[in-house]
Amino acid sequence: MNDRAVSTTDAVRRRCLLAAVLSPSLALPACGGGGGSGENGGGGSEAGGRIVMLRRDDDTLAVIDVASGRVTSMPAPQANSYIGVGASRNGYLATLTDDGGDVFTIDIRTLALASVASYTIDARLVNATGAVVLNADATRMAYSVNEIVNAAGDRGERAYVNDLVTGALLARIADATEPVFVDTGELLLRRGDQLHVYDSELRDQGALPITVGATAGAYSASPDGRYIAYETGSRISMLDRRTGQSWFATSLQPRGSYGPVFSPDGQWLALLYAGSVAGRYLHIIPFQPGVTVTIDDSGEYQAAGNDDIWGVARYGWSR
Repeated sequence: MNDRAVSTTDAVRRRCLLAAVLSPSLALPACGGGGGSGENGGGGSEAGGRIVMLRRDDDTLAVIDVASGRVTSMPAPQANSYIGVGASRNGYLATLTDDGGDVFTIDIRTLALASVASYTIDARLVNATGAVVLNADATRMAYSVNEIVNAAGDRGERAYVNDLVTGALLARIADATEPVFVDTGELLLRRGDQLHVYDSELRDQGALPITVGATAGAYSASPDGRYIAYETGSRISMLDRRTGQSWFATSLQPRGSYGPVFSPDGQWLALLYAGSVAGRYLHIIPFQPGVTVTIDDSGEYQAAGNDDIWGVARYGWSR
């Protein structure tokens, strides 16, 4: 997105969310089912639910039925695909599309890829810095931007949280980026290289004792919020918030593993493992506290038709 020249008065007065207020009649409907195209059978996994990601091998937005390997897909949003997509646990996804004009758009869809709502955001003053993410029941969304923050024209990082039923702005949090919701209602935000925890009232509860890199999709939380999975160099590390203990969840490999995401039941961990030629391929491993899992090419998740999934950036895992 390119910033356009505007007066400093306009820069201070403008807010990110412009044409996004939903009336109660447009509240999100009951969860839409997955449905799927593609062949029957395939590799699949003992895990369940549906993974939503931007798939870079064929440039699509893919919804993967984990157990069967069936894939539903549509063309991926143009641009901003490096920040990824968000998904609620109850079956909605959020994408951000930039067409290079004065606005970019946040779209909310069911996992059957049916449109639910659309939000328009002024792109003349802001650059998106994190995927749009949804909380567990799709009643809140959060995203982060770099924007003008004062009359002098200085820029800074901010995270926004909105109520998806009313469109109301719930919080604007300074110096924060890359939001992630926890199923408990907490919100995680990266501030510098620290990960801060915000409670369901969006009050800062302080930083966790870990260092988090500034890459898209670098961390996530278990459904109960106890465990934080995060990138450490080319490995996935884990923090137990209750005991303070940490360990490597994945083995040390030359090509590395990235982008950890917990399953809705907390028993599995999805990650992207760098391929031998190009891309990062989806793996799904069992999660056990204190256990390090060896990652190699043989563990690639395969969709129907023995199709490897090449993903990018933040993605989500719904029931």
